[in-house]
Amino acid sequence: MQEVHAQDSGRRPDVLEGRWQLVLCLAHHPSETVWRALDLVEGGSALVRIANDDDARTRPVDVLHLRILRSSPHPNLETPIAWREREGADYIVMPWLGDATLGDVLGAAWGLPDERALQILIGASRGLSALHRLHLVHRNVAPERLWLTGGGGSVVRVAGAVRFPCGTATQHPAYLAPEQVLGDSCSPVTDVYALGAVLYRTLSGASFAVEADILPELAHVRTAPPSLEGKTDIRLARLVAWMLRKDPKARPTMPEVGAVAMAIANDVPVDLPAVPSFEIYSPQSSEAETKLGALYERADTVVPHQYVA
Repeated sequence: MQEVHAQDSGRRPDVLEGRWQLVLCLAHHPSETVWRALDLVEGGSALVRIANDDDARTRPVDVLHLRILRSSPHPNLETPIAWREREGADYIVMPWLGDATLGDVLGAAWGLPDERALQILIGASRGLSALHRLHLVHRNVAPERLWLTGGGGSVVRVAGAVRFPCGTATQHPAYLAPEQVLGDSCSPVTDVYALGAVLYRTLSGASFAVEADILPELAHVRTAPPSLEGKTDIRLARLVAWMLRKDPKARPTMPEVGAVAMAIANDVPVDLPAVPSFEIYSPQSSEAETKLGALYERADTVVPHQYVA
C-alpha cells in the first residue's frame, strides 16, 4: 500500500469523535483522504476515509448502505465500524484489514499457483456473494480491493464496497465489465466479470484487457481473452472464460463461481459450459452506443498499452 505523508494531504492529524486518532495518511484522492488511525477506546488500528471536497459532501455515501453492511457482517467482507451521520456520511471508519492486498502480492510475483489462486477466488466469491445477498453490487472489484489476512494470507476480505460517489473514478479499466465501460446497468454479474478479470491476472501475471487490445475498455467490449488452457488447470481456465463472457446473462452467478472453485479445489468433477471463441457486447441504450463510438474514435489516436494493470 502506498503511503502519503500527512503534510502532503493538506490535513492535520486529529482525533475524530474523541476516539479515532489519525496517525498516517495512506492516500489522498479528489473525493476522499484515507488514513490509518488508532482506536483510543478499544485499541488496535482502523481505516478512516474522510470526504474532503464539496462534490463528495453533496453526494455522500448512502447511510442505509452502511447500516445494511453493519447489520450483516461476514468474515470475507469489510464491515463499517462507525460513521458520522448528517445528511449522509462524511467520514467512515472501517476495520484495519492488514498490510497486504492481492495487488501487493501480484506486484511482486508473475502470477500465482493454481492452488493459491483458488484459495483467493473462494474467499472473494464468499464475500461478494454475501454483498449480493444484501442487494448491493460492489462495482469496483480489483486486486487492490482484496485483502489477504490470517495465517499466510489465507483469509480474503473484500474491501471497497462502501465509497464516496465520485470515488468510482478510481476504477481501473483492466477490471471493468463491458456494461460498466458503456454505462449500462450493473448487476451482481458485473462483479463476476471483474473478479474473472482479477483471476485471469492472478493466474497469468498480466491483464488480458491491457494486452489484447489498443484500449482495455475496448477489449472488454469486443475482444475474447486468450485462453488459459494449457497454462493452468483446464477447469479453472474454463471457469475464468465463463466469468468473462461479454453477455451478462451468460455469466455464472457469484455462488456458482464459489461452488465451481470449491469443486476444483477438492478435485470433484465439474461440468462447465462451452464458451464462444468470438463475442461482442451489445450496447443496451443509445447512450451506450454513443460511448462505444467515442471509444472507437479514441482508439484511433491512443498510444497502445499506455495502461499498466
